[in-house]
Amino acid sequence: MDSKFEISVPSVEVPCIEFIPHNDSQLYVKMNLRSTARLPLKARSFWGSKHRTIYYRGFLLLVQTERKRLPDISQCDSLDNNLLSTLSTVEISRPGLPKIEVVGNDPPIYHPHFNRDGIWVDYKEDVEEDLISYIYRVAQSIMYKKGFIHDNAINKDALEHYYRNTENFPSDTVELLANTPVEPDTTTGGDAQAQGMHSSVEPDTDDVEPDTITGSDAQAQDMHSSPDIPEQLDDTDTTVEPDTDDVEPDTITGSDAQAQGIHSSPDIPEQSDDTDTTVKPDTDDSTQAQAISPPCENLPQTKRKARFEIRETKPAYSPIDRDKTNQILEMSLHSDVRIQQDFSSSHEFYLEYSAFEAISNHIGWSQRTQNNQVEQGGILLGDVFRDPKTNVTYGIVQEAIAGRLAQGTSSYLSITHQTWKKMLDEADELNKNLQVIGWYHTHPNSLDVFMSGTDRATQESFFGENWQFAIVLNPQREIWRSFYGAKSIECRGYVIAPKS
Repeated sequence: MDSKFEISVPSVEVPCIEFIPHNDSQLYVKMNLRSTARLPLKARSFWGSKHRTIYYRGFLLLVQTERKRLPDISQCDSLDNNLLSTLSTVEISRPGLPKIEVVGNDPPIYHPHFNRDGIWVDYKEDVEEDLISYIYRVAQSIMYKKGFIHDNAINKDALEHYYRNTENFPSDTVELLANTPVEPDTTTGGDAQAQGMHSSVEPDTDDVEPDTITGSDAQAQDMHSSPDIPEQLDDTDTTVEPDTDDVEPDTITGSDAQAQGIHSSPDIPEQSDDTDTTVKPDTDDSTQAQAISPPCENLPQTKRKARFEIRETKPAYSPIDRDKTNQILEMSLHSDVRIQQDFSSSHEFYLEYSAFEAISNHIGWSQRTQNNQVEQGGILLGDVFRDPKTNVTYGIVQEAIAGRLAQGTSSYLSITHQTWKKMLDEADELNKNLQVIGWYHTHPNSLDVFMSGTDRATQESFFGENWQFAIVLNPQREIWRSFYGAKSIECRGYVIAPKS
């Protein structure tokens, strides 16, 4: 059956590092960087690897400072131009170093300067720097950049693995901004080692497997680890027409696919986020994203932007005029609406119970499983109506199609062309006259539910019509929120009780 949609796949620019304010003592940091992880024997089949040590891209870090140490950034957006400069005013030193830990930590990070619980243990005795410089230094170390691995390591086993496999490092080729105020420690053993001080050590037979898990790596090669766009969006299927920019389609982290009913995750402009993830769609002007997170630059300077066009063969969709009737709702499943933030009562979002069940089964709602500790996502099918009496626009989702082939990490989601094709094929097979009116994705573990910079860029680029929605869910915390339109404005969300 031919798809109703004819798609060509765009790219979404995803920053290497994205800062997400949480409260006056905590900050989340998304790092679309590649490092090493160690798989327990029982987890290797799940990750599709026979190796103990693998490359893995996409980490979500929780940075916790001393109580009320951070400036008033709780209402700041991750793309706020002032956020980076505000955080750089926070001076830190021993003994008051912030606690930095990997959220989820599955698979567990395997790094000389992270302990087995995924907590950063600094190698420097004297630390006096601002918070942003400190976090950038952690990022450089995560990538095993020269000068940022020290013999004073908490994980000696990981350090020895590093020394035995120097030819495999650094683990990532992206470069942070040249003016990043972080200097390598020229006295570290990592430096010496890179110059051959450990050349007599036999290579580790447990060589690192290529990064087949997260799209971040691939992204630098045309795959985007954070949101893939319908084609990758990072991939799409036979219905996808590559842009004349001869760039391979990429992947999605839940933020794009806007408009015409498809979502794609950002591709890393030449690098993703991904992720997941300051993303600016289809524009060469990335000033705003750079102000918050350093852009990823692939060392081989290659043209990486691609445009996506999503075209429907039928006339443009618009909401149907219909009076809104009272619905019996599941009172315990209302969205966790935050009226004090960007909010509008002009839109409402409804999930039929069967659609909520489909999403719930996919993401493991109210459970903690190996699958749902990483981001997951899919598309929403239904219709959108406008009440002529109240002028309220309301969407009703009847079906949810899971992106089961998508590749997620704790901070990014990558959807390939095959994933988009499969979701759209499944939508066609329903043989229902439904519209793709939005997309969903998760923020797992302890992360709050909100539209990150990457998510909003995806929404604006691919679901930017005023009648298109996005929902973000946290399956472990059992909370969700709904948003609409290009500006990702929050609206009330409800689950309709089953007819029985």
